[in-house]
Amino acid sequence: MNAPFKIIPADQAPPISRSRYPFGRMKVGDYFEIPADHPVDATGIRNNLGGSMRAWAKSYHPSARFTTRIITKDDGSCVVGCWRVS
Repeated sequence: MNAPFKIIPADQAPPISRSRYPFGRMKVGDYFEIPADHPVDATGIRNNLGGSMRAWAKSYHPSARFTTRIITKDDGSCVVGCWRVS
């Protein structure tokens, strides 16, 4: 019987990232952007990001603080910006 999956040895497998967002790699003052198609989508992304920030901080770095902003670019597109503030 042929296996439908290819087995990859552990030393050749890509590293596993448990976090969707780079909170652990951010220093105070760093930020990243998440593109959004519409301001309504940006609000949902911002809410999801807020929950992820709180969960990450609670588990890994309780004194870390972040802030988010919905930014409308000149061309009308939106992004959600996330800054580490402490």
